[in-house]
Amino acid sequence: MRDEDGFTFLFREHYQAVLRYAWRRIGPGDAGDIAAETFKIAWEKYHRIPADRQLPWLYTTARQLIMNLVRKDERRGELLVEELEPGIGGDPAVSVAARQAALAALNELSADDRELVLLVSWEGLDARQAAAVIGYP
Repeated sequence: MRDEDGFTFLFREHYQAVLRYAWRRIGPGDAGDIAAETFKIAWEKYHRIPADRQLPWLYTTARQLIMNLVRKDERRGELLVEELEPGIGGDPAVSVAARQAALAALNELSADDRELVLLVSWEGLDARQAAAVIGYP
């Protein structure tokens, strides 16, 4: 496959996942810019992307861009966690209480541990892939 064809496949296969990843962490305002910059870097470094770890590589790149943006905006150490997935059905008060408890628990974690939890629960990575995204062996 030519570089352009391979990159086009990479983009079509993973763009939505990278966009969702960014949106969940910084909201819709900057998510599109982060996704676009991630794929710009992916194009520039296409030959360095491991074929069996494309999505974790993209998440790693997006994470670095997000961290730079957060630092730039003086929001060090805290990634914005806008919403947890609401529970299905049931009493809304129970869902609100569960959401508050989950947010409190997430806020108790270190930034890296929080990112691991979100990568596994929201992005569907396994623990090894999630660890690779944040730079753990």
